[in-house]
Amino acid sequence: MKEILELCMKSLECSHPSFMDNKCSWTFDCGDPIKLPFRFIHPNLTLNLDEVTHIQYDYTQVLFNRKKLHLVLDLDHTLIHARKIKKFKSKHRRQNIRAMMSYDDISEFKLSSGEEFVVKLRPGVHEFLEKVSTMFDLSICTMGTREYAHKVVEKLGGLDKFLWVIAREDCVKANQKALDVVLSCREATLIVDDTESVWEESCKANLIKINPYDYDFVPLEKEKKVLLDRELARVLDILRGVYNGFYDGGNEKDESAKDARKELEKVMISRPELGCSNQEQHDKDEKLGVDEVVATSKPKRLRIRLN
Repeated sequence: MKEILELCMKSLECSHPSFMDNKCSWTFDCGDPIKLPFRFIHPNLTLNLDEVTHIQYDYTQVLFNRKKLHLVLDLDHTLIHARKIKKFKSKHRRQNIRAMMSYDDISEFKLSSGEEFVVKLRPGVHEFLEKVSTMFDLSICTMGTREYAHKVVEKLGGLDKFLWVIAREDCVKANQKALDVVLSCREATLIVDDTESVWEESCKANLIKINPYDYDFVPLEKEKKVLLDRELARVLDILRGVYNGFYDGGNEKDESAKDARKELEKVMISRPELGCSNQEQHDKDEKLGVDEVVATSKPKRLRIRLN
């Protein structure tokens, strides 16, 4: 975050690069209306389009120097499944939900509005974030509110794991995500999201679609067996392929001439099995007699292995 703020303010001449409260932060008389909000960095910060492009370029060079790319992750049904506790109609069901807090991947939180949520982490999410962070700087982009997003991020290990947390309030267009407010060049940025339609059309080439994670918060006395969700392992394989292709196994090449979107396309063409839907993979497993289950009545859960 400090690097980005320094990039915002490093020019010595007043070219009106940044704005606070609709005034140029360098002078008191700026009428430039072409600017974007960056409230996830500072509540009153906006930047003009030229400076956004400049910062995106500079930050991308920082990524290249560190041999990294940038990954933008969705929250709901991608990394977690959350539900409002009041949605569980019966008192008995709500009591069961609260009893499930003894699980190591289920917890609850309350917003300032009083709304209470129960959140279930996707199998393997901590391992996924740990492994992918060696290749990518990580950010969150969600249609949830900022308060909600920060509460969920706490369950994923805290804000320190992520460069930015971009919430509903930060999006330029209502009900639509875009990379306009992401301060890295698109050629060095990938997205993982379960909902393709929420992204602006120009971002689709950056997107790795993950199958949505839905967890059935069953009563404790009803043990249910479910096939393991392997989606994060599948996505990790894709991300590794893109990263290795982009940096060519560590060979010294000009990264500025490369494009992560093209590397993604190559990976999906060369390894079509990575495009299989979760349900299709489950069907294959059942035909092969694979019996990998998770019992929801155990406090500790079987973890998927991310190689």
